[in-house]
Amino acid sequence: MGSMANSTAKVMPVTQLKPIVLLQAATGLGNMGNTCFLNSVLQCLAYVPPLADACLRKQLHGINEQCPGLGKCCCCLTEAQLRNQLHASSTVYPRDIVGNLHLFSKMFQRGRQEDSHEFLLAVLDAVERDAKRLLARAGCAKGARTLIEELFCGRLRSQVRCQECGHCSNTYEQVTSLSLDILRAASLHDSLAQFTAVEVLDGANKYKCDRCARLVRAHKAVALHHEPNVLVVHLKRFDPLSTYGKVGRHVAFEHSLRLGEYCSDP
Repeated sequence: MGSMANSTAKVMPVTQLKPIVLLQAATGLGNMGNTCFLNSVLQCLAYVPPLADACLRKQLHGINEQCPGLGKCCCCLTEAQLRNQLHASSTVYPRDIVGNLHLFSKMFQRGRQEDSHEFLLAVLDAVERDAKRLLARAGCAKGARTLIEELFCGRLRSQVRCQECGHCSNTYEQVTSLSLDILRAASLHDSLAQFTAVEVLDGANKYKCDRCARLVRAHKAVALHHEPNVLVVHLKRFDPLSTYGKVGRHVAFEHSLRLGEYCSDP
């Protein structure tokens, strides 16, 4: 353990990962009692090609170092689970994930139905957290990015533009998913257009411009500033006026998605 701190280990760049080709469909996951939310997330993650490649190589940590987690590392647990799904020829039961839900987030309880999107974010956060711990122990450069960051992390820019002097105020936020309203959207493009639409700040909602030093009419808009390599889209189905409380209609999407019109200017 003492030698690990002096290691010259380097993080494997995401460019070394490659898409995998499945010659047959991967196995299904068995329900262990209200684990549909969990199973759906694990199935999605197993089919992200570079992530699957990292797991098959036993490289989800990003470096060739032995993890001292002793079965309590979320990175190791996730890697083993996804690798098992990709190798198995019969139903897989995610026992180690279910038995260690508290390691991913204390808010999850075994046997209780949970939210798939919240679980996905918890998995990404926990895997990134434990990967960073090993990177630090291995003596990697401070600020070294994990595979989770390289694959899933992007940045949003929120910009307010004064309509009097043209001054822009920008704020940035790191995100691992986009949560999009579909209440009035028939397609993914509709919901992205609504998400990035310009909002007019006027009347009682005027903006105080730093340059003008007074309340002014302004335009506010959100855009993708750095798009992630893997874009996770969360469709918000809650509908307070629906009998079942959710949007039940089909939301169209294409096999390819061009993000240019939803991105900020260079």
